[in-house]
Amino acid sequence: MIQIAKTILSIFAGILATMGSVEANEGIDFFEKKIRPVLIKRCYKCHSAESEKKGKLKGKLRLDLRDSIRSQGESGLISIAPGNPNESNLYRAISYLDSELLMPPKSRLEKSVINDFKRWIEMGAPDPREGKLKQNISNSIDFEKAKKFWSFRQPKNPIAPSVKNTSWAREDLDLFILDKLEKSHLKPAPKADKRTLIRRATYDLTGLPPTIEEIQNFLNDESSD
Repeated sequence: MIQIAKTILSIFAGILATMGSVEANEGIDFFEKKIRPVLIKRCYKCHSAESEKKGKLKGKLRLDLRDSIRSQGESGLISIAPGNPNESNLYRAISYLDSELLMPPKSRLEKSVINDFKRWIEMGAPDPREGKLKQNISNSIDFEKAKKFWSFRQPKNPIAPSVKNTSWAREDLDLFILDKLEKSHLKPAPKADKRTLIRRATYDLTGLPPTIEEIQNFLNDESSD
């Protein structure tokens, strides 16, 4: 009796193993037919080893390896969370669920393709691609390079540029503004009258128009500044 039970259990375990193998093969087949071609055609240009070599890797995310597609990109979010589409940043991006992350950015994937990705993730995201990302980790700090950052540089008085319209500028800062305008073939806007100036100032400071009293006081103020 015990021997019969062991035989039945053995057969049952074999059936389960066979079913698991079949499901795994179906998952890989689904990936090869439905997922990999889309990744190659629509994603590898910006998210692959080739794009990384050219210095065009976007979001510090590669999608050409199983190890990398299940990792975190520049956003810090998991790209593919096997079994959970809603936690998979890649699925959210191609579904246009996040207005700040729309992939591909120029043309949305077909709805059937998006559904294929959802199904693939729900299957556990089977992926036969092997390989590991190289981790470039360094504990050293290049202090000489760090010193070149703008906030560590000693402030210096810049040399004011030469301009054609020498009568417009009232102070050195105006010369830099006018220099950019002249290089763009633009002219400064006409001088605003005092009533316009007080309206601009109060709207900027309070978000409200000036009161009649404020306008009158400003108009009557004859000081140079």
